[in-house]
Amino acid sequence: MEGQWKDLNSLLEDKQKLSRARADQLGAYERLRDQVLEWLTSMETRVLRLEPVAVEIETLKRQTEQLKVITASKIFMGFLL
Repeated sequence: MEGQWKDLNSLLEDKQKLSRARADQLGAYERLRDQVLEWLTSMETRVLRLEPVAVEIETLKRQTEQLKVITASKIFMGFLL
């Protein structure tokens, strides 16, 4: 009988450790999700502020530079994930 109680206690301890590990994983996921949502909101705002695609060469060059900044930010976010 005592052996069964020890086995049950051991099983409960294992389940508790697993529960803590899952809670830690959930916390990490939620923090990363918040970072991604913040980044996504920022990128959406930046894209909405872009001008329509131009026909003039100088304007196209300026727009290309603006897109490089956005692309660099996207690449940085990839490293976060």
